[in-house]
Amino acid sequence: MHRKLTLSMALLIAFGMTGTALAGSYTDGSFTGSAQGFGGDVTVEITVENGEVVNTEITGDSETPEVGGAALEELAQQITDAQSSEIQGVSGATLTSGAVKEAAAQAFSAALEGGETAAAETDADEETSLTPGTYTASASGYQGGVTVEVTIDETSITDITISELTDHPDTVAGLAAEKIPADILENQSVNVDSVTGATFTSMAIKKAVTDCLEQAGGASMFKTEVPEEAAETMEDENVDILVIGAGGAGFLAAAGAATYTDGSSTGLNVMVIDSLAYLGGSTGVAGGGFVSYSTLVDTQQEDWTDTAFEQEMELLQAFNENEVDAALLRSLIEHDEDLIKYLSSFDLTLTPLPGMGYIFIDENTFMDHDHWTGQNLTKAETAFFDQTDNIEYRLETTATGLLYDENGEICGASVTHNGSDYNIYASKVILCTGGFSQNSEMVEKYAPNYVGAIPFGAKTDQGAGFEMALEAGAQSVGDSLLLYEGVDNVEGMWDDFSGIFHYGAGISMDVNLDGKRFIDESASGNVEAALTIAQPEHMAWGIVDGDNADVAALETSASGYVVKADTISDLCALTGINEENLTETIAAYNQAINDGEDPAFGTAPEFMDAIETAPYYAFEIHPIALSSLVGVKTNDKCEIVNENGDAIPNLYGAGDVIFGGNLLTYYVGGRGIGTALHSGLIAGTQARDELLG
Repeated sequence: MHRKLTLSMALLIAFGMTGTALAGSYTDGSFTGSAQGFGGDVTVEITVENGEVVNTEITGDSETPEVGGAALEELAQQITDAQSSEIQGVSGATLTSGAVKEAAAQAFSAALEGGETAAAETDADEETSLTPGTYTASASGYQGGVTVEVTIDETSITDITISELTDHPDTVAGLAAEKIPADILENQSVNVDSVTGATFTSMAIKKAVTDCLEQAGGASMFKTEVPEEAAETMEDENVDILVIGAGGAGFLAAAGAATYTDGSSTGLNVMVIDSLAYLGGSTGVAGGGFVSYSTLVDTQQEDWTDTAFEQEMELLQAFNENEVDAALLRSLIEHDEDLIKYLSSFDLTLTPLPGMGYIFIDENTFMDHDHWTGQNLTKAETAFFDQTDNIEYRLETTATGLLYDENGEICGASVTHNGSDYNIYASKVILCTGGFSQNSEMVEKYAPNYVGAIPFGAKTDQGAGFEMALEAGAQSVGDSLLLYEGVDNVEGMWDDFSGIFHYGAGISMDVNLDGKRFIDESASGNVEAALTIAQPEHMAWGIVDGDNADVAALETSASGYVVKADTISDLCALTGINEENLTETIAAYNQAINDGEDPAFGTAPEFMDAIETAPYYAFEIHPIALSSLVGVKTNDKCEIVNENGDAIPNLYGAGDVIFGGNLLTYYVGGRGIGTALHSGLIAGTQARDELLG
């Protein structure tokens, strides 16, 4: 009988999110928050008097003085004026702006939750009269927002209903929508803990409820301090297989370890742990398309795996500065049909994606900004785990290190949950812990040429599993991050004008802050991202004129990353682009179009559009780090190997912790989730077969 532990609801930002709207009546006092900026930490301190922000101070000593540092004063004023962390930011200083937004969100969160109890704000003996009724309010969250209806009598909250939830992904937001109203009702206070990994949706719900209470005339009555949950005393556990990490790789590792392709049980006890309050990890905010090798060739051929292997080797080697691990790749291909059997047995719709494989999709989703289709895999994972008796999963449970027996062999992991430290002993351990794109120190150490990329994905991508493997004697391979071009760490690749610069769908002239082109604009987004990170401030600007076919998307964009001007001179003044160089670049670009040939970068004429007609538009382009492409070396069984190439007993790896270096240096579509699923299944079935003989 499996069980899911009760959430501790520690206040933790588990996703790199910015731009929340938390304006309103706050607790008086000073509140601070910090976040990683361009060169180091950025700290925001807000001062609240009479429920409103009267001053904002921002410190960021490591920000570049001429760009990020110069923007701090303007950003501080924006926060004070907006009474919120939902600010536009400063063009050309996006990394600094993003850090300020995230730090400000933490400060506003503290101001909303913090301070003294209601008794300190009002005379405890004074009766506050509420106006009974049902009140409605809305607040912005992560990728959307929430609307609540709160029913109040003379002295208490009697009901809270979420009438609209547009936050994404719903596998994350839905958890907060279920948990936060229930906790507020139970405690009669908005000072309840946020859901780990869904902080911004949690805060949006609390903000909207507070708004309703203000309408009723008694918000201060419901800010009493909520006692912390007592720390649980956890006992040591013994299982057959321990899977650390519950994203796509962890899902298939557990499925392969606990069941066979026909759905029957292996009889092994499998435990899955994850630091987040929900399953899915970064896969839940992924596009959801994954490579299936058997769909790319004629499987009726007896040697179809050889054909697929040759094709994939040729493709991947072009995107890898190291040698592709041929043995691992062949193993992934040979397990493809089993993977599809497993996926087809889950409560999941697989829709063919031409030229790649499949996408997790329902009738409402297809690479839709509003619905990250990777969340459909998360829903299937939850359903599968809940109905599989020999799988137990524990959330908000963090592995702190591997355990070793008297022979020095791995025998489990030490973990922590809600203040309780204990051990999970296991015959086999599978690391599915993701990468380290959220860990700036590790990026600087293992992928120094990629410092400055904006991380998108789980905040738990801190490299814990990678470091555990290295401590066990594993060898590190690769030196890059999995990049794509995008805007920030909330929208990632899918801003409201993303069609202009993704997948070659749009046409723009792309320049750096010096006003110079640096790339063939028809190149794929991963190539542009890898080159963009080497540009000043790690960014680029896409330039188009008023006749461009995609102007409508720019005109209607609400992102704050689009600049419009009637002259090139004004456009440069707004963006910080070097005017003299940009003028020369535009002239050369237009001449290349007239000549039908681009001597600078070889861009095909059909991917060029003259810049001649006012108004002119510029939009920001940034390298988005979806994960790290630094991994640990494995063999074809996904056993993690040491420097001599020998398997480290009882230790396996799957997903991003083994992806980099073994297979890719630069991103190729579908190979992120695809490798996670394939390698997870291999690791799970190999560990299973070793135990069962």
